[in-house]
Amino acid sequence: MAARILSTMIALLLAGGAYFGMAPAAPGVNLLFVLFLFAAFVLWFEWESIAAGYSYLREREAPRGGSVPFPLIRIGPLLRRKPPPAKPDPEKPPERKPGSDRRGRS
Repeated sequence: MAARILSTMIALLLAGGAYFGMAPAAPGVNLLFVLFLFAAFVLWFEWESIAAGYSYLREREAPRGGSVPFPLIRIGPLLRRKPPPAKPDPEKPPERKPGSDRRGRS
């Protein structure tokens, strides 16, 4: 509970700093203010979901020091795939291999 309160307070302090002009933007409602306010909202109301995501590592009993972070474990197989082959350009005529011309032969 202390980590939840502390992280939410930090996000609210950053939002307050952005609102009162301590950010590289004009004082008032700006993008950083909205971003940090949204982060505070997510940290406070979705703390259980965040904790459940990281408890997956404890349930797996993986060593924390050298393990891959949780989101990369699920995205990893997608990163290893080969990109699809390039589609032929409809404007460009297909290339012919040398010696494949059958014109003039009987």
